[in-house]
Amino acid sequence: MAERSTSAMASNQVIFGDRRRRTSESEGAADINPWELMRGIWARKEIVLMTFLAVLALGIFWLSTLT
Repeated sequence: MAERSTSAMASNQVIFGDRRRRTSESEGAADINPWELMRGIWARKEIVLMTFLAVLALGIFWLSTLT
């Protein structure tokens, strides 16, 4: 019974690895898709831009209520 529980626990274990260490090539970035990288950067730019616009709109609203 104890062996069964340890094997079940071992099968549910999540192992995080660094895929750059798995490459056998000398180039570590050979498997990175540049389009996926640009899409990720653009997604973060959009979040930052929307946050900036929201803060700017709140600031304008706050200033308009003061006068």
